[in-house]
Amino acid sequence: MFRELFGLPAHALIVHAAVVFIPLAAVGAILYAVWPALRRHIWWAVLALGALAPITGWVARLSGAEYKAYWLANGASGDFLDQINKHESYGNVTAWWATAFGLATLAMVLAVIPGPVSLVRSGGGRVAQIATSVVVVVLAVITLYYVILTGDAGAHASHVEL
Repeated sequence: MFRELFGLPAHALIVHAAVVFIPLAAVGAILYAVWPALRRHIWWAVLALGALAPITGWVARLSGAEYKAYWLANGASGDFLDQINKHESYGNVTAWWATAFGLATLAMVLAVIPGPVSLVRSGGGRVAQIATSVVVVVLAVITLYYVILTGDAGAHASHVEL
């Protein structure tokens, strides 16, 4: 399913969505968490990116598994396979951190957005805002760290001499 797109390896194309949307979600969520005056302008983008970031992480992971299967079927071994395995292990961790981050981001936005689901209106207010903001900032930083590790390992894997 995730083997090819437009005649190219799907992973090489799909991974760019994760590389763009996960950091964009992290930056947006951090801004949302620490800059209350900005919230009314960016809540919708942070909410959308909070949902999209984990999806792109998992699709990149699934396409990476397909790409690895292709390389294994074509005799990948040695240093190249070691680099692929390193990249894969970081990618697996990234997908999970992106999921936790995305869920926390959705909780943070829903905790402060005006409306019937707002915790601010139901009395959970300030504590919920601070708690979700702290959790989101921490998860955003961890997720960014793993996106960078994954990308770096993938770049090294793609430049190993066969």
